[in-house]
Amino acid sequence: MAAATLAAGCALVAGTEPAGAGTFPGANGRIAFVTYDGTDTEIASMNPDGSEMTLLTENSPAAGGVDADDQRPAYSPDGERIVFTSNRDQPDREIWVMDANGENEVQLTDNAGDDNYPSFSPDGRRILFTSEAGGTGEEIFVMDTDGANATPLTNLTSTAVDPTFSPDGQRIAFVQYDGFDNEILAMDADGQNVVPLTNNAHADRRPNFSPDGQRIVFERDPAGPPASDIFVMNADGQSQVPLPSTPMGDFNPVFSPDGMRIAFNTSGDDILVMDADGQNQTNLTNSPPDDAEPYWQPLNAPVCDLSGEAKQKSAKQVSATVTCSEDALVTATGTLTAPKAKRGASDSKSKQVPLGPVTVDVQPGVPAALVLAPDKKGSKLLKRAQKAGKKPKGSVSISAADDLGAQAADSFAVKLKPKKQKK
Repeated sequence: MAAATLAAGCALVAGTEPAGAGTFPGANGRIAFVTYDGTDTEIASMNPDGSEMTLLTENSPAAGGVDADDQRPAYSPDGERIVFTSNRDQPDREIWVMDANGENEVQLTDNAGDDNYPSFSPDGRRILFTSEAGGTGEEIFVMDTDGANATPLTNLTSTAVDPTFSPDGQRIAFVQYDGFDNEILAMDADGQNVVPLTNNAHADRRPNFSPDGQRIVFERDPAGPPASDIFVMNADGQSQVPLPSTPMGDFNPVFSPDGMRIAFNTSGDDILVMDADGQNQTNLTNSPPDDAEPYWQPLNAPVCDLSGEAKQKSAKQVSATVTCSEDALVTATGTLTAPKAKRGASDSKSKQVPLGPVTVDVQPGVPAALVLAPDKKGSKLLKRAQKAGKKPKGSVSISAADDLGAQAADSFAVKLKPKKQKK
């Protein structure tokens, strides 16, 4: 895949497509972050409780690479990929992308000057980033996820960094250095209608929208390093409120996909998580090496539709069909209640007859047949009830999981038709 080269100028794009990946609240996946191994910085990931840390990149000469820094990881909306920056193409920083497990690394840009601060659009079709390619300082660009069609959104002739989309894809928050300090601004997705969200004598940086789009968390440096604190404000810049801070200074805050937690790092280079109101802070790394720049992986459940005839005939099986939006492992189970065939028997003497389980691999958009059968004893009970004019009733349900562990469920009610009585 060819890396993109940017052209100077400022031809604005028409905007992003509507957000379509996942719903709020989402599920919290792993946390990607930057770790310093004593020579350079690499990208790693861990579970939200700090367990199972895994190195995703390795650039040391011992691993066949060059000493280079990989930084600023950001997950795609489906949680399948990570975009990041690297100076492997020394001396400049370029934008790269890889699978969430660290495989299939691809360089997306190849420009004179640094490309930095990448993140995906909410629909997963574009990547927002900054570049010095225009020659007037860092400006904000957007490109396709394969590096094509890179287009500038700003022409501020000053440093513009930290861009991030709102969850609906309609607005972009970013940071501008105005010659005195850093302020947070917002603009439409096409670069129009720029408005300030903060305006003070402090350095405000690293804005990140809450998943519902109502709030922005950011860092504010009131007195120079390392005294940065984490603040939260409304998406329009109103109600700027500090959150409880650590003594060492707090940086790089990011909301969890469910909006309930915030991950950040301290100047002591540990990664912590806390509730969205700043309470219940927990240190996840709390040991060498130095760790920073956390970014939470969204787990968006596959959309699966389970369907089947509400009235079925056979006591030997219940049939259904499942269709999913993505690759998913689907397990189907069911239960039918077989009333006692003897006349006058009470419902309390009914028998529960389990169906399945059945497990199938479902391909995206391809209906998969499910056949759930009772055991021999259960089949006899159902058949006996049908012959007595009874209608065994129950349900079929599925649980579906994608390759990242995100889960979905669906069910439908079913009953068996009674056998026609011979006159």
